[in-house]
Amino acid sequence: MAVGLREFLALHKEEFNKKFYSAKTDYPNLSEDDFLEVLKQSYLPLLEILPVIEGEKFEELVFTLYEIFLTLQSRGSGEIWEVGLFLRELIKTSPELCLQNPKLFLNSSINAFLNLYKDKDFDLFRWRDFWKGINVFRKEPVGIVLKMIFVFTWICGKPQYRDLALEYSEELPSPMFDYTFGVSIKESDRKAFLNRVRMNPFNTFQELKNSVPPPTRLVFRITGGFYGFGGSFLTTLSIDEKERTLVYDDESFYRFHSDFTGTYTQKVLSLDSEETNQILEFPANPGKDTITIEGITENFPSFPRENLKKVYGLRSVYFITPASFNVLMIGIA
Repeated sequence: MAVGLREFLALHKEEFNKKFYSAKTDYPNLSEDDFLEVLKQSYLPLLEILPVIEGEKFEELVFTLYEIFLTLQSRGSGEIWEVGLFLRELIKTSPELCLQNPKLFLNSSINAFLNLYKDKDFDLFRWRDFWKGINVFRKEPVGIVLKMIFVFTWICGKPQYRDLALEYSEELPSPMFDYTFGVSIKESDRKAFLNRVRMNPFNTFQELKNSVPPPTRLVFRITGGFYGFGGSFLTTLSIDEKERTLVYDDESFYRFHSDFTGTYTQKVLSLDSEETNQILEFPANPGKDTITIEGITENFPSFPRENLKKVYGLRSVYFITPASFNVLMIGIA
């Protein structure tokens, strides 16, 4: 049974007082009300995954979150509600990872978040989409997932992490490598790819995009938020030049914030076929869905439409989400 916040504080009053007065030493202006709000915001995300965690692990998780909040507040990194939103998103999308090693997982994740948060070009929504995608790898050991996060942090603009991130990149399983870099490369070609990046240092993801050789298999990330329905999804679309096929990946992440879940089967289209439309159905909220498509070179809409036509000799490529239909239509002719 999950206990309420008051009961939790009553059970841990001594610990609470000790931490509060310790915090006052470092943050003299911290009021008890602020402290309670911090602890409250720390506690709320856990309600999503209770009663999965119990006893000492639960207490460790609560106080780990509390320490993270104090750290974030002391650095001026966002309002309490922003941090609370991020933590709730984190725990809800990756509960299995969180439970493997709560302290390591949360602290490492927050440090990566902080490293990005202060960058003027940092996109909080892109970071949240990345986290949703990590749910695909929820059964991987937490250590390898943290390495993936580290690599992503570096890709987003932390050049000082380059050497270690490249070292970690070599250790990532292929699906994680593909997802993080947005390009699929054979294991045998990975070292050459990373050496090319080593020889051409970059500070931003855009420079990475410009530095990589043309891939034989191109991976798109499709992200969408259905605000009226309260959910979002992330999936991948890939083009294999050698096989002349377009593949809609069935290993992709697809989950709503409610208990509703769904899956896709893999769809394969020949780039040389005369078939003009492939329709992939998904539940949506007509008129309120938003779709963005990321490629390795440019963002939607110029890359999928124009560059794909040039590179792959396609007569037409279009991505549409008509307000009157609950479908994403991919047209290739």
